[in-house]
Amino acid sequence: MGIFGWSYPPGCSSVPGDEPTWCEVCGGQDIDPRHARPERGRFACVCPECPECGEVGNPGCYRPVAEGGHGLVKSEAQSRQGEAVLEIQRKADEDMARAYGKEDA
Repeated sequence: MGIFGWSYPPGCSSVPGDEPTWCEVCGGQDIDPRHARPERGRFACVCPECPECGEVGNPGCYRPVAEGGHGLVKSEAQSRQGEAVLEIQRKADEDMARAYGKEDA
């Protein structure tokens, strides 16, 4: 152990596996309540618990029953949040592309 506590490798500031989890259905963050940390500018998962399997944010639960899913239907809140998260990511990608383009000049 190092003089400052645990010795993590360079660039690692937290315990591996303690990173936030992104929901594949609504795009929210921290679908695992053990990792829930209110952070400014972050979206929390708004997905309900599946009545069949008890999972939250599993895209397989939203497939029709005939296709092996559980027949859940996305709510309006899930759709709005997913669109908002995608828009934020798109803007961040554009900003990065502009910044990267300026570095090459």
